[in-house]
Amino acid sequence: MSTCTDDVRAPVPSIIRPTSIVFTPDKNRTWAQSFGLSPMAGHTKGRDVAKTIVQECFNLGIRDVVFWAMSESNVFKRSISEREYLVKLLKDDLRSRENENDKIGFRVCGDWKKIIADPELEDLIERAHERTAKYQKQRLTVLFGYRGITDFKRAASKVTEEMGPEAIENEDMIRKHMWVEHLPCPIDMMVRTGVTAKNRHNSDSLLPLHGEHAYVYEVEQYWPDFSVELLYEGFRNFAECKRPKGE
Repeated sequence: MSTCTDDVRAPVPSIIRPTSIVFTPDKNRTWAQSFGLSPMAGHTKGRDVAKTIVQECFNLGIRDVVFWAMSESNVFKRSISEREYLVKLLKDDLRSRENENDKIGFRVCGDWKKIIADPELEDLIERAHERTAKYQKQRLTVLFGYRGITDFKRAASKVTEEMGPEAIENEDMIRKHMWVEHLPCPIDMMVRTGVTAKNRHNSDSLLPLHGEHAYVYEVEQYWPDFSVELLYEGFRNFAECKRPKGE
Protein backbone atom coordinates (compact mmCIF):
# COMPACT_ATOMS: atom_id res chain seq x y z
CA MET A 1 0.00 0.00 0.00
CA SER A 2 1.20 3.47 -0.79
CA THR A 3 2.41 5.90 1.84
CA CYS A 4 3.39 9.52 1.23
CA THR A 5 6.89 9.59 2.66
CA ASP A 6 8.71 11.59 -0.03
CA ASP A 7 8.15 15.00 -1.53
CA VAL A 8 5.08 14.19 -3.60
CA ARG A 9 5.51 17.39 -5.60
CA ALA A 10 8.83 16.28 -7.07
CA PRO A 11 8.81 16.26 -10.89
CA VAL A 12 8.06 13.04 -12.72
CA PRO A 13 10.57 12.22 -15.49
CA SER A 14 8.89 11.28 -18.76
CA ILE A 15 10.60 7.89 -18.89
CA ILE A 16 8.74 6.56 -15.86
CA ARG A 17 5.20 7.39 -16.84
CA PRO A 18 2.91 4.50 -17.70
CA THR A 19 1.33 4.50 -21.14
CA SER A 20 -1.93 3.10 -19.80
CA ILE A 21 -3.64 3.54 -16.45
CA VAL A 22 -6.90 2.35 -14.86
CA PHE A 23 -8.66 4.12 -11.98
CA THR A 24 -11.03 2.41 -9.53
CA PRO A 25 -12.47 5.44 -7.68
CA ASP A 26 -13.76 3.93 -4.44
CA LYS A 27 -15.46 5.49 -1.41
CA ASN A 28 -17.37 8.48 -2.81
CA ARG A 29 -20.29 7.55 -0.58
CA THR A 30 -18.12 7.03 2.51
CA TRP A 31 -16.45 10.40 1.95
CA ALA A 32 -19.84 12.11 1.75
CA GLN A 33 -21.11 10.38 4.88
CA SER A 34 -18.05 11.56 6.82
CA PHE A 35 -19.16 15.15 6.15
CA GLY A 36 -22.86 14.48 6.73
CA LEU A 37 -23.58 14.83 3.02
CA SER A 38 -25.71 12.82 0.63
CA PRO A 39 -24.19 10.11 -1.60
CA MET A 40 -24.93 12.39 -4.56
CA ALA A 41 -22.59 15.03 -3.11
CA GLY A 42 -19.85 12.41 -2.92
CA HIS A 43 -20.38 11.41 -6.52
CA THR A 44 -20.34 15.05 -7.64
CA LYS A 45 -17.04 15.66 -5.85
CA GLY A 46 -15.70 12.42 -7.29
CA ARG A 47 -16.68 13.55 -10.79
CA ASP A 48 -14.77 16.82 -10.31
CA VAL A 49 -11.67 14.97 -9.10
CA ALA A 50 -11.92 12.60 -12.06
CA LYS A 51 -11.87 15.49 -14.52
CA THR A 52 -8.71 16.90 -12.93
CA ILE A 53 -6.89 13.57 -12.77
CA VAL A 54 -7.85 12.44 -16.26
CA GLN A 55 -6.76 15.75 -17.75
CA GLU A 56 -3.43 15.57 -15.90
CA CYS A 57 -2.82 12.09 -17.31
CA PHE A 58 -3.42 13.31 -20.84
CA ASN A 59 -1.26 16.40 -20.25
CA LEU A 60 1.57 14.03 -19.28
CA GLY A 61 1.18 12.12 -22.54
CA ILE A 62 -0.46 8.95 -21.24
CA ARG A 63 -2.21 7.23 -24.11
CA ASP A 64 -4.96 5.19 -22.44
CA VAL A 65 -6.87 6.33 -19.37
CA VAL A 66 -9.58 4.00 -18.06
CA PHE A 67 -12.12 5.11 -15.45
CA TRP A 68 -14.37 2.56 -13.75
CA ALA A 69 -17.45 4.69 -13.21
CA MET A 70 -19.83 1.91 -12.12
CA SER A 71 -19.51 -1.85 -11.76
CA GLU A 72 -22.24 -4.25 -12.82
CA SER A 73 -23.01 -5.14 -9.20
CA ASN A 74 -23.19 -1.48 -8.15
CA VAL A 75 -25.97 -0.90 -10.65
CA PHE A 76 -28.18 -3.19 -8.58
CA LYS A 77 -26.83 -2.27 -5.13
CA ARG A 78 -27.52 1.45 -5.43
CA SER A 79 -30.93 3.01 -4.87
CA ILE A 80 -32.88 4.06 -7.96
CA SER A 81 -32.32 7.73 -7.17
CA GLU A 82 -28.56 7.26 -6.76
CA ARG A 83 -28.31 5.19 -9.92
CA GLU A 84 -30.25 7.82 -11.85
CA TYR A 85 -27.90 10.49 -10.53
CA LEU A 86 -24.83 8.58 -11.71
CA VAL A 87 -26.42 8.25 -15.15
CA LYS A 88 -27.11 11.99 -15.09
CA LEU A 89 -23.45 12.73 -14.35
CA LEU A 90 -22.38 10.61 -17.29
CA LYS A 91 -24.91 12.26 -19.60
CA ASP A 92 -23.78 15.72 -18.47
CA ASP A 93 -20.17 14.78 -19.26
CA LEU A 94 -21.14 13.42 -22.67
CA ARG A 95 -23.01 16.62 -23.53
CA SER A 96 -20.08 18.79 -22.47
CA ARG A 97 -17.74 16.74 -24.63
CA GLU A 98 -19.81 17.53 -27.70
CA ASN A 99 -18.58 21.13 -27.45
CA GLU A 100 -14.92 20.19 -26.97
CA ASN A 101 -12.25 19.57 -29.57
CA ASP A 102 -9.59 17.86 -27.48
CA LYS A 103 -9.00 15.03 -29.99
CA ILE A 104 -9.41 12.38 -27.31
CA GLY A 105 -10.94 9.07 -28.32
CA PHE A 106 -13.90 8.18 -26.09
CA ARG A 107 -15.41 4.77 -25.35
CA VAL A 108 -18.01 3.54 -22.86
CA CYS A 109 -17.73 -0.20 -22.15
CA GLY A 110 -19.94 -2.50 -20.13
CA ASP A 111 -23.37 -4.09 -20.01
CA TRP A 112 -25.05 -0.74 -19.52
CA LYS A 113 -27.46 -1.16 -22.46
CA LYS A 114 -28.92 -4.30 -20.89
CA ILE A 115 -29.26 -3.03 -17.33
CA ILE A 116 -29.91 0.69 -17.82
CA ALA A 117 -32.79 1.45 -20.18
CA ASP A 118 -32.12 5.06 -21.17
CA PRO A 119 -32.50 5.97 -24.85
CA GLU A 120 -30.95 9.40 -24.32
CA LEU A 121 -27.85 7.88 -22.75
CA GLU A 122 -27.57 5.39 -25.59
CA ASP A 123 -27.80 8.16 -28.17
CA LEU A 124 -25.18 10.30 -26.42
CA ILE A 125 -22.76 7.39 -26.15
CA GLU A 126 -23.20 6.39 -29.78
CA ARG A 127 -22.60 9.97 -30.92
CA ALA A 128 -19.47 10.20 -28.75
CA HIS A 129 -18.13 6.94 -30.20
CA GLU A 130 -18.74 8.08 -33.77
CA ARG A 131 -17.37 11.59 -33.23
CA THR A 132 -14.11 10.47 -31.61
CA ALA A 133 -13.42 7.15 -33.37
CA LYS A 134 -10.68 8.71 -35.49
CA TYR A 135 -8.72 9.86 -32.43
CA GLN A 136 -6.38 7.06 -31.34
CA LYS A 137 -3.30 8.85 -29.98
CA GLN A 138 -5.03 9.33 -26.62
CA ARG A 139 -8.17 7.57 -25.45
CA LEU A 140 -10.52 7.75 -22.47
CA THR A 141 -12.45 4.58 -21.67
CA VAL A 142 -15.31 4.69 -19.16
CA LEU A 143 -16.39 1.35 -17.69
CA PHE A 144 -20.10 1.60 -16.92
CA GLY A 145 -22.12 -1.39 -15.74
CA TYR A 146 -18.90 -3.37 -16.22
CA ARG A 147 -17.87 -6.73 -14.78
CA GLY A 148 -14.73 -8.47 -16.00
CA ILE A 149 -16.13 -12.01 -15.82
CA THR A 150 -19.25 -10.98 -17.75
CA ASP A 151 -17.02 -9.45 -20.41
CA PHE A 152 -14.83 -12.57 -20.57
CA LYS A 153 -17.75 -15.03 -20.71
CA ARG A 154 -19.49 -13.02 -23.40
CA ALA A 155 -16.35 -12.92 -25.53
CA ALA A 156 -15.57 -16.61 -24.98
CA SER A 157 -19.09 -17.55 -26.03
CA LYS A 158 -18.74 -15.60 -29.27
CA VAL A 159 -15.37 -17.17 -30.01
CA THR A 160 -16.62 -20.73 -29.50
CA GLU A 161 -19.68 -20.03 -31.66
CA GLU A 162 -17.53 -18.71 -34.49
CA MET A 163 -14.52 -21.02 -34.24
CA GLY A 164 -15.54 -24.08 -32.25
CA PRO A 165 -15.01 -25.16 -28.61
CA GLU A 166 -11.23 -25.62 -29.02
CA ALA A 167 -10.89 -21.86 -29.57
CA ILE A 168 -11.66 -21.25 -25.89
CA GLU A 169 -7.93 -21.69 -25.26
CA ASN A 170 -7.06 -18.77 -27.56
CA GLU A 171 -6.75 -15.78 -25.21
CA ASP A 172 -5.80 -13.39 -28.02
CA MET A 173 -8.99 -14.20 -29.89
CA ILE A 174 -11.08 -13.81 -26.72
CA ARG A 175 -9.52 -10.40 -26.07
CA LYS A 176 -10.49 -9.29 -29.58
CA HIS A 177 -14.15 -10.01 -28.77
CA MET A 178 -14.26 -8.24 -25.39
CA TRP A 179 -15.83 -4.84 -24.78
CA VAL A 180 -12.34 -3.59 -23.91
CA GLU A 181 -10.64 -5.10 -26.98
CA HIS A 182 -9.11 -1.71 -27.86
CA LEU A 183 -7.08 -1.49 -24.64
CA PRO A 184 -3.41 -2.51 -24.49
CA CYS A 185 -2.64 -5.84 -22.89
CA PRO A 186 -1.25 -5.74 -20.32
CA ILE A 187 -2.32 -2.44 -18.79
CA ASP A 188 0.67 -0.70 -17.19
CA MET A 189 -0.82 0.62 -13.96
CA MET A 190 -3.99 0.30 -11.89
CA VAL A 191 -4.97 2.80 -9.19
CA ARG A 192 -7.43 2.10 -6.41
CA THR A 193 -8.50 4.44 -3.64
CA GLY A 194 -9.98 3.82 -0.20
CA VAL A 195 -7.93 0.66 0.37
CA THR A 196 -6.98 -0.63 3.82
CA ALA A 197 -5.63 -3.98 4.99
CA LYS A 198 -9.17 -5.00 5.93
CA ASN A 199 -10.97 -4.22 2.66
CA ARG A 200 -8.49 -5.10 -0.10
CA HIS A 201 -10.30 -6.97 -2.89
CA ASN A 202 -10.76 -7.05 -6.67
CA SER A 203 -14.30 -5.80 -7.21
CA ASP A 204 -16.21 -7.44 -10.07
CA SER A 205 -13.01 -8.96 -11.52
CA LEU A 206 -11.69 -5.81 -13.15
CA LEU A 207 -10.05 -6.49 -16.55
CA PRO A 208 -9.19 -10.18 -15.95
CA LEU A 209 -6.93 -10.40 -19.03
CA HIS A 210 -5.75 -6.83 -19.57
CA GLY A 211 -5.00 -6.24 -15.90
CA GLU A 212 -2.67 -9.20 -15.57
CA HIS A 213 0.84 -8.08 -14.52
CA ALA A 214 -0.25 -4.45 -14.06
CA TYR A 215 1.41 -2.45 -11.28
CA VAL A 216 -1.25 -1.85 -8.61
CA TYR A 217 -1.09 1.42 -6.71
CA GLU A 218 -3.36 1.48 -3.64
CA VAL A 219 -3.99 4.42 -1.34
CA GLU A 220 -6.07 4.80 1.80
CA GLN A 221 -7.44 8.17 0.71
CA TYR A 222 -11.00 8.14 -0.60
CA TRP A 223 -11.44 9.08 -4.25
CA PRO A 224 -12.75 12.62 -3.53
CA ASP A 225 -9.46 13.23 -1.66
CA PHE A 226 -7.26 11.83 -4.43
CA SER A 227 -4.90 14.42 -5.88
CA VAL A 228 -2.36 15.09 -8.60
CA GLU A 229 0.33 14.80 -5.90
CA LEU A 230 -0.80 11.27 -5.05
CA LEU A 231 -0.87 10.46 -8.75
CA TYR A 232 2.74 11.58 -9.12
CA GLU A 233 3.73 9.49 -6.11
CA GLY A 234 2.18 6.51 -7.86
CA PHE A 235 4.22 7.21 -10.98
CA ARG A 236 7.44 7.21 -8.98
CA ASN A 237 6.45 3.90 -7.37
CA PHE A 238 5.62 2.53 -10.80
CA ALA A 239 9.08 3.48 -12.05
CA GLU A 240 10.73 1.62 -9.18
CA CYS A 241 8.61 -1.51 -9.46
CA LYS A 242 9.91 -4.55 -11.34
CA ARG A 243 7.05 -6.47 -12.89
CA PRO A 244 8.14 -10.06 -13.53
CA LYS A 245 5.24 -10.97 -15.89
CA GLY A 246 5.23 -14.53 -14.60
CA GLU A 247 8.97 -15.13 -14.98
